[in-house]
Amino acid sequence: SGLDHVDALSMVEKTCAERVAPLKLLGRDIQIAGRTIDESGRVEIDVTTREATFHKMPILLRGPHQSQNGALALAAINELRQLGWKLNDDDLRNGLNQVAWPARVEVITQKPTIIVDAAHNWESAKALIATLAEGPPDRKNVLIFAATKDTDISGILRQLLPAFDTIILTRYVENPRGVSIAELHPLVEAITTKP
Repeated sequence: SGLDHVDALSMVEKTCAERVAPLKLLGRDIQIAGRTIDESGRVEIDVTTREATFHKMPILLRGPHQSQNGALALAAINELRQLGWKLNDDDLRNGLNQVAWPARVEVITQKPTIIVDAAHNWESAKALIATLAEGPPDRKNVLIFAATKDTDISGILRQLLPAFDTIILTRYVENPRGVSIAELHPLVEAITTKP
């Protein structure tokens, strides 16, 4: 489990105890022993469990949270191996090299770097900011932002706005739940204007 919310973790621990199911936690039973990022943004992780060590496993999805997800996936594979599944490290690398998640910190082009992300809640916006923080510190960040009515727009904007040098507001043309620029602008102003 990669849970770090105390209440959620407590519920998972209780459920595991009731069902007499083992619980293995990231940071306790599963460790990210190393994480490297090359100049193109490619990530490799080393993961250890009590039974196995995985070296230089590729993580194609960007962001520190995706390395945690990758570590959990490798730990699940380790459990399958304990049950007799025959999966070698090359099979795992091949599988990890095929992982794709469109519109989740998806790099569309490199020069300039254009990233598309469908962050739709506070946590996904936080993950996007953590991912951008791994990039060059002198880079100018431009946010093109649209939202739907059923999201915590203010919460998302509070996360995103400090990480961007320029903000461009837009709206979904065909989506009836799309929020207009006239509605977004005052939210941005309220967050960015100092009292």
